[in-house]
Amino acid sequence: MEKTKPVHYFFGEEDYLMEEALGDIKRLVLSKGFESLNYHVYEGKTLSAPEVIRGAKTMPAFSAGRVVLVNGAEELGAEEAKEFLDYAKSPSPSTCLIFIARGRKLDWGSEFFKYLKAQGYAREYKKLTGDGLRRWVKGYAMRGEKEITPAAAERLLYLAGDNLRDIKGELDKVMTFTGETNRIDEGDIESCANPVRDFDAFDLAGAIGRKDIGGAMRALSGLSEEEPLKLLGAIAWHFRTLLKVRAYQKKGVEAYRLAGLVRISRENLDRCLKAARNFSDIELLRALTRLASADIEFKSSRLPHGFIMTDLVMELCGKGGLRPQH
Repeated sequence: MEKTKPVHYFFGEEDYLMEEALGDIKRLVLSKGFESLNYHVYEGKTLSAPEVIRGAKTMPAFSAGRVVLVNGAEELGAEEAKEFLDYAKSPSPSTCLIFIARGRKLDWGSEFFKYLKAQGYAREYKKLTGDGLRRWVKGYAMRGEKEITPAAAERLLYLAGDNLRDIKGELDKVMTFTGETNRIDEGDIESCANPVRDFDAFDLAGAIGRKDIGGAMRALSGLSEEEPLKLLGAIAWHFRTLLKVRAYQKKGVEAYRLAGLVRISRENLDRCLKAARNFSDIELLRALTRLASADIEFKSSRLPHGFIMTDLVMELCGKGGLRPQH
């Protein structure tokens, strides 16, 4: 078996990157023509740990190595984790055992996870945003022997959003469209990429929470037909949630209890915890005051609603800072 670690634990929110890493390992380990004989998949909810371990200890058939995948590893119970820990301490040299855990429902303090992390077997795949997405687009184009200009990459992300599968699909079309040409420019994107990103009001609120003015403006552009008061309500809900999270943190409430107290999912809680760090207490209060004044503007001002919303989003993202309201 070509050199790779005998155990991998992939976890995080970016499914596509984990599947890409899995594909790389399969190509490295499995001999061509015998892949189906040496690749086995088990589901975390229903698996039997002894059965998986027996499979991992089985010698490969007509291949240099075997790949055994445990999908949905976040569902493993304590007993299964203990058995896999014992295996990980003395793994089969001819098998690559891979665990994939999606989301953030993990037992971070378990002996199993701590051991895998200490051995360098655990790797997190975070959802790509901003510069991370741009680097991925550039790298993917380079693997196809193409150079994509910064303007073209920005246009692609505007049209495809932040889902890597959507971005890949559109970029594959563009690379085919450009043929022998090794450069992709903005005109190529316009010629064949299609908008696949459906923005909603909470995308806008999330971008504002990250102070990502570029993402917020893209989301706002995609929501041009939405009722402004609906957008305002989503943004206000987001800032009220950030304020609640901050208040509970000051009281010393543990992170695992916060999701239930503020009534949001664990995934959204992680985003709120990051967003809350982007604003001081006074900025959060000013944001809510500013949203209240925007509500009055929408109902009474003769200014175009698009102008009011754009000014509001820029201010909330920190363009010039949140101005005290009088």
